[in-house]
Amino acid sequence: MLAKIILAFLFCIILLACYPMTINEGEVVILEKSGNFYRVLQNGTYLVSWLQTSERFVHWCYKGEHITECKFDSRIQINRESMLDPGPIKCTTLDDIVVFPNVVIFYEIIDPVMSVYKVDNLYEAIVDAVSSVIKDAVSAMKLDSYTEKAHMVAIIHEIHEITNKWGVSISRVEIQTLGIPKILSGHETEKQKHDQKNKEHAVLSQKIREALSQLHGELNS
Repeated sequence: MLAKIILAFLFCIILLACYPMTINEGEVVILEKSGNFYRVLQNGTYLVSWLQTSERFVHWCYKGEHITECKFDSRIQINRESMLDPGPIKCTTLDDIVVFPNVVIFYEIIDPVMSVYKVDNLYEAIVDAVSSVIKDAVSAMKLDSYTEKAHMVAIIHEIHEITNKWGVSISRVEIQTLGIPKILSGHETEKQKHDQKNKEHAVLSQKIREALSQLHGELNS
């Protein structure tokens, strides 16, 4: 009888000192001990001691054009594509034209420990890194090149070099709109049409020259 009472008492102590935690697939929770990293809990159910360890909560925020997105949670999604929508980024072309490419960033957290301890605010850091790469790329282009090569502005491997040290993989950066001032858009369209006509005329002239050359050769023979 005494043994049962003792066992029941010990069981109650364990329940008071621990709490159950279930981690879903694709999520992790980081535990700390005395304020330092202790371990990562992945898919499964655990008894966690609140006396010895504590969950590490992240506070990640960024301000987009229309929304401010924040994450305050201890559960971190890994190996799953997520999206950030920072909105238009103010850039200046080589010929001093201000444009506002509107981008959407797709990323995955590969190493949750690095994403927590290597950077304070992951969301803000990703947006800043992508913005910096795009601004540098646009600043090396004239407006003509920007309108023709905008799909190449966000050079993914350059962004990877920055975000890899945070345990993050940028899967793609999509440019939704170019953000060219309206006063220039019509002019640019007309210029592109003019350039296209010049190309077509050049091709036609080349074909005519080739045909005449071939005809001249046939007549001489």
